[in-house]
Amino acid sequence: MCKDFILLCKDLDLLGGEEIGIDGAFFNASASDASVITKTTLEKRLTQIERDIDAYHHALETQDAQERGLPEDLSKTPELAAKIVKLQARQAQHGALLTQLADSGDTQISRTDPDARALRKGGQQLVGYNVQNSVDSKHRLIVHYEVTNAGNDTQQLAPQALAAKAVLAVEKLTAAADAGYFNEAQLAECAQANITVYVPVPDYAQGLTAQGRLSGANFQYLPETDVYRCPGKQELHQYGTPHRRAGTGTLYTRYSRPPGACQDCPLKASCLPESGRRQIERSEHAPVVDALRQRMADQGPARMRQRAGLVEHPFGTLKRWFGWDHFLVRGLEKVWGEMSLMVLGYNLTRVIHCGFRANWTAVPRQTGHLFQAKLDSRSEATRGGDAVYAVMGSTVNLGSEAAMMFALGRAAPRRRLNIEKLVMIAPQAFSASAVAPAAQCGQRVN
Repeated sequence: MCKDFILLCKDLDLLGGEEIGIDGAFFNASASDASVITKTTLEKRLTQIERDIDAYHHALETQDAQERGLPEDLSKTPELAAKIVKLQARQAQHGALLTQLADSGDTQISRTDPDARALRKGGQQLVGYNVQNSVDSKHRLIVHYEVTNAGNDTQQLAPQALAAKAVLAVEKLTAAADAGYFNEAQLAECAQANITVYVPVPDYAQGLTAQGRLSGANFQYLPETDVYRCPGKQELHQYGTPHRRAGTGTLYTRYSRPPGACQDCPLKASCLPESGRRQIERSEHAPVVDALRQRMADQGPARMRQRAGLVEHPFGTLKRWFGWDHFLVRGLEKVWGEMSLMVLGYNLTRVIHCGFRANWTAVPRQTGHLFQAKLDSRSEATRGGDAVYAVMGSTVNLGSEAAMMFALGRAAPRRRLNIEKLVMIAPQAFSASAVAPAAQCGQRVN
């Protein structure tokens, strides 16, 4: 339903297909913070339960020895036995949850919404989902969306950019994202798909340079000879066997000089580590990162300002204007469906507010859905107090094969359209390929 409308916007030339902005935002799930338990929390609780059980046993033995001189069987004390049984039940429950986490390979489990996760980013902490949006630059329409429970965006750049490129059906694309999306493997995947990416490159050597030490940026790579040249004009050659870094799987090659070769260098104090041997590691994706660094040096600030104005708008509209900042349903599949409705509502609002005007005929054909929006009495050109409009325009005859005209702009040329009710009409069939548009965009409906 939502994807069909996105494709319709593409056929009506409402999508530029040249540049997109990618961003993610956290949305609360229908679950409380206490419903999510992490592996660390379970281990701490199990440790505390064991201590409590041991403390009960020790206290009873001490009390019995003082009062009677002989320790009694613990099972003969009803109150203590009940407490121990209760603790043992909790111990078994937490142990089962730990086993479940170990089998799933996850680090946390949600008892209310099984797919929700405790997320934390930039000081924001909640139980919910990480929603990804890809927004086209022409009219700020969302062309792709995805609901994930990932705690960060480092693995989201390539999937979102490739999916948006497929929707737009273009040969090349420009994508901009914030620093949280930086990932060398993701950048390389985008480059292979002919997607030009603008993402801030993190400065991992910031702490080193703050100490007055030389970082890897001070070393020049010479691709002709596959060596690095240090600030002292010496060459660092390949050293050891290339290795893949744990966690990312990226292949790295070490470059270094023989031990003791730098002892007489005047830059020794600011260059050599305590081991006495300076090493530089080069990633297999270094050419892609170098190209990105050059692009960001040339156009980075302007691209980031454009990205912020482009992709922050949909989330701001959903959370502040629509008043929607949490999901009402549970489970990833249902949450995805709810997000689809919100994206559809946002895109519909954008189409209306961009003042899209056209006169065209749509012939019912094979598949699709029609929607109708009932405007309240404050809108102009009402018919008998209320006028019924389809998303594609004012309804001529929804129940027959009659055509529909898109005349939202003419219906209320200088007023905001106040939508009172939005309902789906199915199975009215509509084919965007049957549209003969005479569209003109750019005049806003105020």
